[in-house]
Amino acid sequence: MTNTDDQPATIERVVALVELQDRVIQEIRDREATQGPNAPRTIINRNQPGEDRLNVDVSLSAETSDGRRISSGRPDFGMGGGRHGINGIWHRYHGPRPANDEDLDEYIRRHHHVGLADIEDGINQMLGRDPELHRPPRLSWGNLIKTLREHNIEVTEDELINAPLTVVLHPEVQAELENH
Repeated sequence: MTNTDDQPATIERVVALVELQDRVIQEIRDREATQGPNAPRTIINRNQPGEDRLNVDVSLSAETSDGRRISSGRPDFGMGGGRHGINGIWHRYHGPRPANDEDLDEYIRRHHHVGLADIEDGINQMLGRDPELHRPPRLSWGNLIKTLREHNIEVTEDELINAPLTVVLHPEVQAELENH
């Protein structure tokens, strides 16, 4: 769709880029180190680290009707959890059921590895997109709404909640899901 002067751009799609939290933190530290001692510092929130945890940061952007992709320019929220078993279920279990009489909890302990469905549930929760999940007191749209406003696009949380969402896994996140 082509934008004309009398029609403001609208949001066609929201994109959630998922990156490893340690990688994002290191990029921020590297960038700040090159800017010198008087550069503004970024507040970094880090999830509990651990060998059996997967911690990611999610950065939001919006694709607009006039062909732009507008990003908030920083991580909008972080999330994490266990990689395996019951701890690897971040919100709800999406996997197969045991074929025999095995207890579901025992089956999950032995077979479940965190995957894309767990990450998508976390994103949908933080953005208020899934009414079945607990809704946090404050949704994570603030940075994107502010950035869109700076580009003369007025949008509400509800409009973003209802926009199509594409989740993009950074290759390092995809490798973590495949290798654990």
